[in-house]
Amino acid sequence: MNWLKVLEEDNIHLIVGLGEKGRDTSIASYATMSRLSAEKHKRRFTIHVVTMKPSPLYMEDLRELLQSNIAYTITVRYHDFDFQKISRLLEELKKEEKIIYGVVSSDLAELAKLLEEKGIPVEKV
Repeated sequence: MNWLKVLEEDNIHLIVGLGEKGRDTSIASYATMSRLSAEKHKRRFTIHVVTMKPSPLYMEDLRELLQSNIAYTITVRYHDFDFQKISRLLEELKKEEKIIYGVVSSDLAELAKLLEEKGIPVEKV
């Protein structure tokens, strides 16, 4: 998926932890995207979905978020709930000096803790 890198060069990266409250997390992600777009003057986002739900079932929780944000350029990446892989992803994004924020369901406290340990602002839903 290296060809997606071109689409993600100047994006805000949003780590979205979808747990049992997937729909609530999606709504909170929408609010976060709107706020960040205004603050950073950017309209391009990469949403890194971290969930235990299999692909493509997690997309049901993201449906409204994607459909109601046609003004933004959005790339969605799916990640298994594997802390080693997530840590590597975060290190890579930080090394490339990307803008990173997190929106995490309250039942995924371990993910929120990992993001906070890496210095990434997290909104818990």
